[in-house]
Amino acid sequence: MAVQVPGLDTVDLPPSAAALAGQANAVLNDFLREVPTQDAANVGLRWDVAPNYAVKLQYDVARPRDGSSGSLVNVQPGFRSGHAFRVFSASVDFVF
Repeated sequence: MAVQVPGLDTVDLPPSAAALAGQANAVLNDFLREVPTQDAANVGLRWDVAPNYAVKLQYDVARPRDGSSGSLVNVQPGFRSGHAFRVFSASVDFVF
């Protein structure tokens, strides 16, 4: 499923501006065809350990759709669209 938008309304524009707006709409929809599509679910936890200190944990599961690489930028050899990938992250935030 490709993402498309109607773009600029060209009905009331002068002919030269309408042609330019039509070209801009085409470029926009070409760009949007490359938008990654994926389904994702995540869960997170925050624990305020002490004043000004927080520990955060997050677990994500994402499944790219439609032959897309999803939100992955560097797709490695062997990547298969439609198969889920998982990410676990942990961080410590502090204010000093």
